[in-house]
This record gives sequence, structure tokens and C-alpha cells, in this order.
Amino acid sequence: LGSEGVDKLCRAVAQHPALREMLLRGNHIGRPGAGHVGEMLKHNRSITKLDLADNSIGDQGLLLLLPGLDVNATLQWLSLQSNHIGLDCQEKLATTLRTNAAFRVVDTRHNRRGFPEQFSSDSGVDKSASGLPPLS
Repeated sequence: LGSEGVDKLCRAVAQHPALREMLLRGNHIGRPGAGHVGEMLKHNRSITKLDLADNSIGDQGLLLLLPGLDVNATLQWLSLQSNHIGLDCQEKLATTLRTNAAFRVVDTRHNRRGFPEQFSSDSGVDKSASGLPPLS
């Protein structure tokens, strides 16, 4: 699929009212593709599951994805495993998880370092996933 393909796909699904899952595992979308997905998430109000595992988005790709994750209120399940994401950017993701109550599962396994220490949420929802610590 690559970055160009995911750009076209994201433009098509940005306003799609029925789409619930977007499974892009292993599609080589890279940093630019993560940016397209982030833009799509700013507008889509139906996706609840997003699998971006094995796409080599790296730190820069996660930084492009985060603005969409910050404002999307429907996404509950996100896989970012095996994307070469470092600890600094994983901490930025943790900040998003603290402020976005919609998330239930976030998988960050097999990245450059482990996920930051435990963090808490007022909602009391267990956001644990393989790779994420449980909320205290």
C-alpha cells in the first residue's frame, strides 16, 4: 500500500460514517503514511480500531499521528507495535492517553524501548495492553 496508497485511502475514509476498523499492519506506510492517518483521524468519527503495526513509522511518524489521536474521540484500540518508536515519543503518546478517555487498548510492543512507567487516569479504565502498564 505504501504512503501514497494510504493517503488515498485516508482521504476516502475521513468522513466515512460506517467504517469501524482500519487494519494497515505491515503496509510500509512509513512516516508520511502516519501523517495521512493522523489527518484522517482529525475528521473521522467512526473508527474504533486502528492497526498500524509493522509500518516503520518511527518517532517522526508518531509525532505526525499524535494530533489526530489527541482529537479523535472514537478510537479505542490502537496497535503501534514494531514501529521503531523511542522512549521519548512513547512518553508523548502516554500524555495523549492520559487526556483521551476513549482509549481502551494501546499496544506498543517491540519498539526501541519499553513504555514509560505507569500513569494514571481519572476514568479508572484499565488501559493495559501487551506493552502498556496497567493504570494505577
